[in-house]
Amino acid sequence: MTSHVTLSRACKACNQLKVRCYSSSTDRDTCERCQHAGRECVPAGNRRRPRDRIAQLEAQVAGLAKALQRQRVSPQYPNATADDKSIYPNGKKAISPTEDDYAIQSTTGSKAVVFLDSHVSMAIQQQALDTYIQHLFPILPAFPLLDSNLETLHREAPVLLFSVITFAASYLLSTKARNQLIQEAMRIFALKLISKPSRRLELVWALLIAAFWFRAQPGISHVTVHQLVQLATGMAIDIGIGGTQIPITPGAGDSETCHPNSLGAQRASLACFLGASTISIGIRRHDANAQWTIHHDNCLANLSLVPSTEQTDRLFLHIVRGEKLCHQIATSLALCDPTYLWDFTSDEAQRIISKRRKDIDDWTAEICSDIDHKPLLFTRYSAIIYLNEPVLHTSTNKLTFGSPLRPEKMAESDFPSPIVTGKHVAALYALRDSCHAMLDLATESATTTFLATCPLPYVAKVFYALFILAKLYVSVTASGNTYGTILRPAELHLEQYFERINTLTASIEDLNPGSFNARIFTCHFALCDWFKGYVPNISRSRKDGLASAGNLDRLVGIDNVNMGARTSACGQSGPENEVLEWLALDNYHTWMNEIIPDDLSFA
Repeated sequence: MTSHVTLSRACKACNQLKVRCYSSSTDRDTCERCQHAGRECVPAGNRRRPRDRIAQLEAQVAGLAKALQRQRVSPQYPNATADDKSIYPNGKKAISPTEDDYAIQSTTGSKAVVFLDSHVSMAIQQQALDTYIQHLFPILPAFPLLDSNLETLHREAPVLLFSVITFAASYLLSTKARNQLIQEAMRIFALKLISKPSRRLELVWALLIAAFWFRAQPGISHVTVHQLVQLATGMAIDIGIGGTQIPITPGAGDSETCHPNSLGAQRASLACFLGASTISIGIRRHDANAQWTIHHDNCLANLSLVPSTEQTDRLFLHIVRGEKLCHQIATSLALCDPTYLWDFTSDEAQRIISKRRKDIDDWTAEICSDIDHKPLLFTRYSAIIYLNEPVLHTSTNKLTFGSPLRPEKMAESDFPSPIVTGKHVAALYALRDSCHAMLDLATESATTTFLATCPLPYVAKVFYALFILAKLYVSVTASGNTYGTILRPAELHLEQYFERINTLTASIEDLNPGSFNARIFTCHFALCDWFKGYVPNISRSRKDGLASAGNLDRLVGIDNVNMGARTSACGQSGPENEVLEWLALDNYHTWMNEIIPDDLSFA
């Protein structure tokens, strides 16, 4: 057998073919393959020695470990500016986590801690945590923290802590740090929900906090409050706290299963309803998750039986009961169904309105005797407005009552003009007085700080009251109206409330710059511009806001009205019109004794 000797260096031809290069038996300087092919055997160029890949990877891992260690030791702002040095005295530049940093960490929680520590000092983190516990949680005591110790939260609830600092207490941060944290929070939520699904009760709380104290980076696309609430509610169902009537559907990924009867799970279930119902009514969109079920009744009953001297615990239950009332009103009157026009004057409608009115009064009496109820007045006034809002509905304008509340939804040519009855009188005055009560409460100097830092539902309810008052203004002034026989435009004080909300908006922007609270209130500027353009278009013949004689002919159903007293009425004020108005007003008070008790404006 011929002995083959491998050349010390392969020729170019064998090197290209990636085969061994054997010397020829007759010429050791020529390879056997080249000799057989009859071509010149040319040695290939010098080869580089192979790198030690294992040693290289070990060096990379060691470098990354050192980078992470530096981040934990020096939690400073990356690219600190002069302004940042006022918060971080040493002004050192921290290293932001990279994609490789994330790759070697085991959980999203550790990622959140690393990112938080690299952008916010421990002192500011502690200040934000204290602010949430002492000032923000008492406003909406739905989202408790498992511990008030910062180190414990870093270890056991890092994503929840991240959400609290990023959204609820982020006005303590610099604008740069706040925007960076918002972007990272959305990234964490996406990772936990989509890329590497992980469902935990902690994440349900984190999503709800992000929704109720929502913030967004200016000029950057972001998820909506509605989407965050939907994600939280869906995750709550997936981990088994949606009640026995809703099956657990964890899907792919890592999920914990919560016992549905634990206090934490029951509280989370009610908080999810609170968010879903508030959003559903606000945008007037039916939501299957915004349904009050037997499971919610059981949760409410069980939490009510837990002995507690904490006012915040009782306040949370009262808030849930108030939102339940709003949900029942919206469902009974089909507020979220744009295709259905409720016959406001029908016996069935009046029966429902009477029952819900009693429910509101019973709930009000309960909160008055139990706790400091002033924050709950926002819910009370909203419930009364929801209850009487259908008096302004037509078959084509129902969609205009949902957010976003823009001037384009004023529908100046789309308003009801029915034959006015005592039922309309009661509803119109209830709307006026409830809107006034809501706006008076909101523009009190003592309420400004509350509205600057409160969850979004409170602010949304205030702006909704202003919008309804503007709708009411159109209904009593537009050409062809019939409601002008009951209310004068001057009685609505719309222009004065625009001025008061303008002052409130400026104060909120100073106290909590860039917040969604301020952004919601800034929408009143567009509404104010609409009002300035609308007023000149009001008919000049209706100087004092009363309806024309033709419209007065349609006023029926008010007891004891002396219809002969209007024989000389031609759309102007006078003794005859005053008799008509005062008699209608007497009838109104009879109805209002049932709708709004004397404690409407209690402090």
